[in-house]
Amino acid sequence: IGDFWHIDEMIPDFYDENGNSLFLIHTDQGEKLFDDIKESLAPNFKGGEKSFASRVYSDGKNKMMKGRLEPGASIGLHRHEGNCEMIYVLEGSGKMLYDGGEERLSAGDFHYCPEGHEHSFINDGDSDLVFIAVVPAQ
Repeated sequence: IGDFWHIDEMIPDFYDENGNSLFLIHTDQGEKLFDDIKESLAPNFKGGEKSFASRVYSDGKNKMMKGRLEPGASIGLHRHEGNCEMIYVLEGSGKMLYDGGEERLSAGDFHYCPEGHEHSFINDGDSDLVFIAVVPAQ
């Protein structure tokens, strides 16, 4: 998902001297990448309910994260200024509030929030909602 600069430093086994312009996490190697990053908890993230658990990789400009919302948890409504966000759902289901509307997301679904738009992600299911999010610099 997105460009991955300096992959040779972060994951030498993925480096092939041609660069990586697409990086998919849903592989054993991709899972290991995020499993090696310590999970952090952000209570009431952006005004949401409960805690947002994430494992974040950042190169100083761009962020790529594996996020987890337990049942009843949410990421509060927020507007993207100076960046956008792409989300791919790995497990579970929930609802995305987006610019005054609502869409259902489940494993295999993708959501894009362009710069200047707002969204909120809510786990209204009965199992963890696990997803990959990419926030590139604009």
